[in-house]
Amino acid sequence: MDIISKIQQRVKEHEAIKFQIANLEELTQNEFTTYDEIEQIHHEIQKLQDRLPLQSLQRDEKKLEGVLDQFDLDIGKIAVANIQYLLDNVVVKADILMIAAKPGQGKSLMASAICNMALLDKTVDQVVYMDADNGSATLNERGIPQIKQRHGKKFRYIHESNSTKMQMLQLIKMMKTTDLHDTLVIIDSIKNFMGKGDRDKNKDVSEIMDIWKGLRKQGATVIFLHHTNKPQRDFQELQYAGSSAFEEDTSNAVLLKYNEFRKAFIFKPLKNRVGKLEEVAFQYQAQTHILTNVDLAWAKETNEDEMMRIEIIDFIANFEGKPNYSEIMKYISDMGFAKDRINRTIQEGKGKYWIAEILKEQNNKNVFALIASNKPSDSSDKSDNPINRAFQNQTTASNTSDNSDTGEKYA
Repeated sequence: MDIISKIQQRVKEHEAIKFQIANLEELTQNEFTTYDEIEQIHHEIQKLQDRLPLQSLQRDEKKLEGVLDQFDLDIGKIAVANIQYLLDNVVVKADILMIAAKPGQGKSLMASAICNMALLDKTVDQVVYMDADNGSATLNERGIPQIKQRHGKKFRYIHESNSTKMQMLQLIKMMKTTDLHDTLVIIDSIKNFMGKGDRDKNKDVSEIMDIWKGLRKQGATVIFLHHTNKPQRDFQELQYAGSSAFEEDTSNAVLLKYNEFRKAFIFKPLKNRVGKLEEVAFQYQAQTHILTNVDLAWAKETNEDEMMRIEIIDFIANFEGKPNYSEIMKYISDMGFAKDRINRTIQEGKGKYWIAEILKEQNNKNVFALIASNKPSDSSDKSDNPINRAFQNQTTASNTSDNSDTGEKYA
């Protein structure tokens, strides 16, 4: 006990000295303290500091410096870090992406295609696909066996047919201690990996998101699939289901929509923190499991949009002179099309199918003319419609849809 008492006494003395030093340092900042007095105070502070165990203080400072060195930013690693993509303008390598969509829009199909393409392009060395959402018949219909045969052990597909959700979570935890550089991890879908957690609670969602951050820390690219809520009213934008933590704790997020008319899958950025995400569209080639980029405006078109576009080109081509906006609007609206849809078609077609010219001699009047490549020929053969030929380049892409699967049968 004598030793403890001595230690306590020494600590009290040192604490008292430090308290005195603090008071004196505060006194030097007082506006009523003169310069000469400050000099005297500094002298007293130095005397008090000399009574402190300098060696101990230096040892603590060096210990802290060593710890800070351990955790300080390694600028060498940061300097060589560049943004790379597994799918241009959609999937950033070595980061986390949420793909959200309504059921049947093709989330799983897109994920499997991204896996296949990343392995073919050698932007990743291996894929680990965790599927707790789809049945065996769906996998067979989607062509997963063919992708598996093509890539072998580079394409690891962990499915409920040979593992439980608990075993999948255990595998994921094991991966958190493994070097995952050049590894793509797919989580299909996030709701199946929540355990007893509630997807509407920030705390529960943040806990599962921490797991994906752990995989990213090991170098992995993580894509997790998620569902959207059913819109509460017409024209309401789709939003992902559950807590805001899904979006807050991921680097990037996209909404996926499928256009049955064009057989096109459209990715629309919802959040973009890393890289450069853009709204882009693809068609899926079922035989090769490849995504082919297609024109975005074309991919968004419905049958009605295409009809309006063709009628506008026909009207401009056969108009005596050059029609203005109002004349186009009246002609198309008289066919029964909604004015807001017509306006959108006119605006989206500028620079692609037609141009708007300003006639200064007519008070800056706007008139429309077809772009040269869209002008019909002089042929009068109705069986060889010049308007259809004007779209030959665009419809070439749609011909590939014979080899494309729809998203309706995919979860």
